[in-house]
Amino acid sequence: MPSIVQQFPQTILLIAGHDPWGYRQVLERMVAQLGMNDHVRFLGFQDDVLSFMHAIDVFAFASRSEGFGQVVIEAMAAGKSVVVSRIAPLTEIVVDGKTGLWAEPEIPESFAEKILWLLSHPEEAKAMGQRGKERVCTLFSASRMAEETVRIYETVLSGLP
Repeated sequence: MPSIVQQFPQTILLIAGHDPWGYRQVLERMVAQLGMNDHVRFLGFQDDVLSFMHAIDVFAFASRSEGFGQVVIEAMAAGKSVVVSRIAPLTEIVVDGKTGLWAEPEIPESFAEKILWLLSHPEEAKAMGQRGKERVCTLFSASRMAEETVRIYETVLSGLP
């Protein structure tokens, strides 16, 4: 965050989500140590995800491991440019350089570099967000998921005696 604020001093990092393990206290200490208190807001759980997504310019998801990445799909569906950890399944959701950017997991500088690129190239970031939205509509819509589920059942049932 310090390197981002250095180039874009108006930047505010919004941290949202449920915190069942109390990790917020650790993050608050880190924010204070970095002198970023004026640039970070802890929002907690957000039940109006769409409003949250429309309040941001870039969505970053710095996960070490992930089961599916639903929140990334939600950000892409809102047309936001995204930066995600280069881990599966996020690399199956986001096409690097086309629908978002991959950053190296657990390397803050990698995330900062990608976020700075998006902030420095707003037209490209907007286009990337639009392509991400199209990808979500094509591959991750409810109707597509239902069709794929039915296809799996049909395949399994056709192999039964």
